[in-house]
Amino acid sequence: MSSDSVMGDWLFSYDTLNRLTSSLAMVGPYTSQSGCWAYDSFGNRTAESWQTAACPTPETSVPATASYNGSNQVTWTSVNAAASGCLADKLVDTFRSCPVTLCKVQRIM
Repeated sequence: MSSDSVMGDWLFSYDTLNRLTSSLAMVGPYTSQSGCWAYDSFGNRTAESWQTAACPTPETSVPATASYNGSNQVTWTSVNAAASGCLADKLVDTFRSCPVTLCKVQRIM
């Protein structure tokens, strides 16, 4: 359990690879809110949701919020259920048209 004077008390759960899979606010301004996360086989976060119900099991049933191509590049993201149409430029590894929540990554040659 993690305790904070502003955010309250939270319980966190992790999978066998030590990745965050769920959180539950026990006390504080977010009491009874759950955060749920899922990952693909590369360890990329593919889903995130916040809800008042318990997180689904298995975690793979959390609604998808991102996807990746065979080169492990972000091809699609969703923020607050709105698809961003994030594109990855394979020539320079630069993200174009990405939401603000993603960092811009650029390979400098």
